[in-house]
Amino acid sequence: MEWTWSITCLFVTILSILYGLLKYQYSHWKRRGVPYIEPKFPYGNLKGYGKTEHPVFVHDELYKKFKNEAPFMGAYFTLVPVALLTDLDLIHKVLIKDFNYFLNRGFYYNARDDPISAHMFALDGEEWREVRRKFTPSFTPAKMKYMFPTVIQVADKFMPLLENTLAKDNAIEIRGLLARFTTDVIGTVAFGIDCNSMENPDTKFRLIGKKVFDEPLHSKFIQVVLSLCPEVGRFFKIKLFSDTVSSFFSGVVNEIVHQRETTNYRRQDFMDLLIEMKNSPIDKKKINMNELTAQAFVFFLAGFETSSTTMSFVLYNLAKHPEVQERVRNEILEAINRHDNELTYEAIMEMTYLDQVINESLRMFPPLASLTRRAVDDYKVRGTKHTFEKGSSLLIPTYSIHHDPSIYPDPERFDPERFSPEEVKKRHPMSFLPFGDGPRNCIGLRFGVMVTLVGVSLILKQYRVNVCSKTANPLVFSLKSIILAPEDGMWLQFDKL
Repeated sequence: MEWTWSITCLFVTILSILYGLLKYQYSHWKRRGVPYIEPKFPYGNLKGYGKTEHPVFVHDELYKKFKNEAPFMGAYFTLVPVALLTDLDLIHKVLIKDFNYFLNRGFYYNARDDPISAHMFALDGEEWREVRRKFTPSFTPAKMKYMFPTVIQVADKFMPLLENTLAKDNAIEIRGLLARFTTDVIGTVAFGIDCNSMENPDTKFRLIGKKVFDEPLHSKFIQVVLSLCPEVGRFFKIKLFSDTVSSFFSGVVNEIVHQRETTNYRRQDFMDLLIEMKNSPIDKKKINMNELTAQAFVFFLAGFETSSTTMSFVLYNLAKHPEVQERVRNEILEAINRHDNELTYEAIMEMTYLDQVINESLRMFPPLASLTRRAVDDYKVRGTKHTFEKGSSLLIPTYSIHHDPSIYPDPERFDPERFSPEEVKKRHPMSFLPFGDGPRNCIGLRFGVMVTLVGVSLILKQYRVNVCSKTANPLVFSLKSIILAPEDGMWLQFDKL
């Protein structure tokens, strides 16, 4: 009897200690005098996150509640305090002015057990800085112009595919078709290989890409937990990507590297740069094959999915606004006519209204619905008594900022005039963040926009785009996709001009 009482007392004591620790952890923001929403164990403020409710709406609820009270508010993602930034001046400091305090994204990666997860998008500190420095010259306007003819060659194969698909039914799911186009663009431009996605929708490259984006290894909730507690994930050897995905990309990259090194073949493309980084005789920080594969992997993923989804949203908006579509089409035709009836790099650079349309679509549907940063040192928030301690997690709710009526009146209305030069000058520079900003912005944004300009131009030159009976209204966002993407694809009708 006595031992039973002892065990009961021990159990109650342990529970009391755990409860006390939980209460203390959940008082983080209260102790600092920061506005917050009361958390509930074990989700914190993330109940339903990625399962019944899309993350953008979870963040949006927090943003709307506190945006006029303080430059940031306190949230709890599971047990971890996260500062959700609401003030654009503070966001500017975090992303640009005081970037050195926040140079880490705070993404989970596991270089030892899951090498392809240790890519430039996720790397921290000096590792990231070194890789970024070496890759930046590959994404200049001059490099984009150099890549342009290759993009056009792939696009010329896409148009017959679109025509053949529409011959069966002029109402189609366009996002999947565009993803086959962008997969082949990335394969050709970056790796010098023909992914053959347009001829064969079940090619390995396409299936692997779909697997990563549409069938992630972990739920959004688990992904958040891993990002907030990376040491725990690495201790338990948790991977972000399946062995199937890792083995496929490792095999492809090894084959390309071996072929180029043995034949001394050069294309001045992304793979050439990676091989130079691996073999550099003067660089003390040469990359190994695992690191090389990781960078190739993320460039492939970021390139094909973001561009195809952006094009889908652009076409969706144009289908719903035929008067805007006609104006865009006229601009496209006039630009092409000025360049001997060819779609040249110079021609797409002249399509300023189409660029506004793309930007407005990116405002409404930003690929990265939020940005994350982690403090690498204590940071005093100017104008307040608060400090972001070293290791603090910060979240910038891009989608919420883009849909804030005080920044963009009537934010659910599609209006490309918001991005006329005159209107852009009136707004805070941090009010538009589809690809982030500052030193850790998306390195390939120029390339993504160029591919989008090409794809949309060629389609609108030959087709009028309309909504159809299968077009979702309103759009529902996928709970599985890593980026902001429509559930069940994008159904639109295409009528030959």
